[in-house]
Amino acid sequence: MFTRTLLFFLLIGLAPVLPAQTTFRYAVDYNDFIIGEQNKIGTAINGFNEACGKGKLNQMNTRHAEVVAQIKTSLAAVKALKPYKSNSEFRDAAIALFEMYQSIAGNEYLEIIALMDEGIDVGNNRSRFIDVLGKIDIRSKSVNDTFLAKQKAFAEQFEVKLEENKYEQNEKSKTP
Repeated sequence: MFTRTLLFFLLIGLAPVLPAQTTFRYAVDYNDFIIGEQNKIGTAINGFNEACGKGKLNQMNTRHAEVVAQIKTSLAAVKALKPYKSNSEFRDAAIALFEMYQSIAGNEYLEIIALMDEGIDVGNNRSRFIDVLGKIDIRSKSVNDTFLAKQKAFAEQFEVKLEENKYEQNEKSKTP
């Protein structure tokens, strides 16, 4: 009895450490898994953006750490995916996208935090802030476009009906 109880608690304790599911029976589940990981990152990024909007440095640092941690977790989960029926292009595009997020979090987001710490109205910080946002837009456009194209090709190949991402729908409803 003690051995079974110990084994049960060991398994429960290891559950968060076990890798995510890496094979899927249906293409739609594979697609939804990748998009789910992307949405987790998007939620963390929005938390960072909201903290920046409030100008609260402690919140910005906390949210930045959350973004970095979520990207690391999601990137590992997607890297663990096996190709779906020999198709790895969609997964590989997601990895490239998540690695770009990781790079932006490690560079541009830190620049934003530093600028906010100095004071956005100090010297030419406002102009530098706008330049950083422009760099993010430029860096993300081609990688995001490639990701979307690979997702569409995956959906066509495996007859998956794509719907507008619920996360994106929620974000559009927040936009003034």
